[in-house]
Amino acid sequence: MQIQGTTHRSPLSGQRVSSVHGIVTARTASGFYLQDAAGDGDPTTSDALFVFTRSAPNVATGDRVELSGTVFEYRPDCSSAVALDDETCSPQSAAFHNLSVTELVSPSIEVHSSGHAPPAVAWIGGSDVTPPTQISDAAGGSAEDPDFPFDRRQHALDFFETLEGMRVAVAAPLVVGPTDAFGGLPVLADLGAGQGALTSRGGIALTAASANGGRIKLDDAFAAIPQADVGDTLSDVEGILDYRFGSYRVLITRGIGASEGSAPKQTAGVATPGWLSVASFNVENLAPTSSRKKRDGLAAQIATHLGGPALIALAEMQDDSGATDDGVTTAAGNFGALVAAIEAAGGPAYRFVQIDPVDGADGGAPGANIRVGFLYDPLRVAFDAENARLGDATTAIGLDAHGRLDLDAGRIDPASAVWSSSRKPLAARFRIGGRTLVAIALHLRSKSGDGPLFGRFQPPIAASRAAREAQADVVGRFVEEALGADPDAAVVVLGDLNDFDFAPALVRLEAAGLRNLTKQLPEAERYTFVFDGNAQALDHMLVSASLAATARYQIVHVNSEYRAADRASDHDPVLALLAMPSPEPHALALGLASGGTLASLGASRMRNRALGVPTSTPL
Repeated sequence: MQIQGTTHRSPLSGQRVSSVHGIVTARTASGFYLQDAAGDGDPTTSDALFVFTRSAPNVATGDRVELSGTVFEYRPDCSSAVALDDETCSPQSAAFHNLSVTELVSPSIEVHSSGHAPPAVAWIGGSDVTPPTQISDAAGGSAEDPDFPFDRRQHALDFFETLEGMRVAVAAPLVVGPTDAFGGLPVLADLGAGQGALTSRGGIALTAASANGGRIKLDDAFAAIPQADVGDTLSDVEGILDYRFGSYRVLITRGIGASEGSAPKQTAGVATPGWLSVASFNVENLAPTSSRKKRDGLAAQIATHLGGPALIALAEMQDDSGATDDGVTTAAGNFGALVAAIEAAGGPAYRFVQIDPVDGADGGAPGANIRVGFLYDPLRVAFDAENARLGDATTAIGLDAHGRLDLDAGRIDPASAVWSSSRKPLAARFRIGGRTLVAIALHLRSKSGDGPLFGRFQPPIAASRAAREAQADVVGRFVEEALGADPDAAVVVLGDLNDFDFAPALVRLEAAGLRNLTKQLPEAERYTFVFDGNAQALDHMLVSASLAATARYQIVHVNSEYRAADRASDHDPVLALLAMPSPEPHALALGLASGGTLASLGASRMRNRALGVPTSTPL
């Protein structure tokens, strides 16, 4: 089609055109899709476009129409068709990164005849029509620049552009991301054949080599999308190919069914004597106002699927009033409710370590004051809950003259500008038998504000990356100081790092003397989160050399691959078994107090219950 042209923007943009013929293939509340019945025979140009009528169009599917109008490049959520201005939003807007969609606006429409069969579909999948795995050229710049390399055989961005607005069919779709809250479902054609690093559970992993250009999202604009999980398969899908919300989508035009193929939820191995089980878990904005189903689901996963680890770093714990901006920053009630739910699910009677942030200073949902914290089992891990020396939101933890932490728990350089509107790390010293473990819980800067993989700027603008690198440098210097004082120190850095194992922030932490246990796994198995069908590792555990050689690591897949109704969080937890001295058998019934004396935890719990004191005392 001459209007679409052979690049991402029409060569006729802004011009008035006439005698445009085609068949109406689908209608929306503000326009319709028009496709050339025969096509021009050129696979490098789309044979269709969207006609914007502002209100419900006076045409029907199957009408053969002739129209005139103005060619317009509409940037979803950013453009103003009224002003014919495609740059009405600022570079700070997420929509600024979207590709434009070629439309015809202010149309004059004449219906010639009705009842025509729709044009034949263009197949995605099958012989010679598999989307490329490379999304775009890596040279850098805007894909909408006329000089930017355009090749549908090499670049998925260009492959889908040549189908914009057309009727398409996806052959043998494999579900690679669960159905989302907006009715979207990411799939690969041909059950993923010819694509990148397929996981053993039916997904596809984002790797340093590939961001998986073959992914396409199914959209429920015209027909219902089934609830599906990673690994499920679908019957062949038909629809209209469009671009919105930073990705190419097939707006399905008829209902489809899903066949169950998802893998069962996993259960981690249990630590045996001589091994310490340590986990990290992003609990996705857990608040006192969260549903009982969510809290009990998290508790069951910790107690059963993780086997009740001795030590757990938690991320996204909200304050005691949840996402209500009322000045509350405490979270003892929220932690206590989770602890009680875990014990009710058959897990350990955990205690917790956390520090309240300055109100509104740590990012996340306004008023929620999300933070990191630790759960620890006092039967296996020693931390003096009554006499611990804790920093507050503004006190920095450091090393004393002997190279040991000068506090039992505290923030790492909380006054640094790198933590602006971001969660501050929590470092704590625990004792296991006769050995000290320094654990540092992280939740680094989110990827919010980064450009989409299928956006106009290629490679995508990673606006948030520098912030994570700076945060990693602060933590790295702290680790270097600790390992400089004691090269054999047992240090573990864990949490939601919001980046991949090959990303610069993670590389910088490794350069500080840590080993990323994620790299123990094959590339295709490194994922804790699924976004737009890309399985990716955002949660990690890095350990010092004294722990790395014998560490055993597992990502426990219980959440990220499943629809919202069947998960407790959007992240999978990670778990490591670290070779650490185990308590003596009698110490399993007796807790080792920080002063070195043995105190009966069983007796103290019975006494606390009699006095009405919670068994997990807030710190």
